[in-house]
Amino acid sequence: MVNYEKIVRSSHFTFLIGEDKTPLSIHAAVLEKLSAPLHALFSNGYMKESQAKVATLDDVDVETFAAFSEFAYTNNYKTPARKCAAEKPPRSIVPKPYRISKRSWTCRPKVQTARKYCNKALYPSGTGQKDFDAFHFEDIGESFRSRKFGSKAVKSNPNLNLLLHAKLYVFSTKYLIEPLRQNCPVTIHEDLLHLGCAKASHLVLALLEYVYSNTGRTEPTGESLLRDLVIHYVASKMPILSKHEDFFAVLDPSAEMGSDLAKEMVK
Repeated sequence: MVNYEKIVRSSHFTFLIGEDKTPLSIHAAVLEKLSAPLHALFSNGYMKESQAKVATLDDVDVETFAAFSEFAYTNNYKTPARKCAAEKPPRSIVPKPYRISKRSWTCRPKVQTARKYCNKALYPSGTGQKDFDAFHFEDIGESFRSRKFGSKAVKSNPNLNLLLHAKLYVFSTKYLIEPLRQNCPVTIHEDLLHLGCAKASHLVLALLEYVYSNTGRTEPTGESLLRDLVIHYVASKMPILSKHEDFFAVLDPSAEMGSDLAKEMVK
């Protein structure tokens, strides 16, 4: 049970957030059991931050820290509307050879033969056909939909903001805020289940790019939960995402992204 009297009676500590050093304050007692690294900034009398009661966090933006603060006080946070223009990579960064939104699937003759055999075996004449690749991606999609998490999801409003949840995950991993770190993948999973990928591919690619630019394969508790979740979703949506003009522009710079994607598709 939250001891609000203890919280309101505790001293304030100010964080200067982001490049603009926007001042945001929080009660010291809120962080006492939530984040040991953040609490140490003002509880360790030998550190200059604890003496001045001010610390600079230039690795987080105001929106993310505000959501973290709300979670610290209420164990929940609201999802603000996303900034769509900031999430979509500018067209100028996409090399012309990769602007392939109208590309059709092609493959070797042996694979084409396998497709025909699969269609003939699974779909008797007159019942319609489905490319055998679709069964593979449907299987990956089903395994993504059936993922289970041990913690309860943070409730979000209808405004999907995948990047905010990912930023909160990165922030909570760095500062050992375990309850928030566990909740973020649950919320992202829920949002991705309700996302229309065909119309919002740029949101998925922005999420993919952010995750692989700001996380590693391993974390203090093991493999990255966020990477594993996002690459699983991307693998299930390859027929859609691979036709997006920005897909290969996002994929090319990261060898780890490519190899993780390949591993997910052959599990």
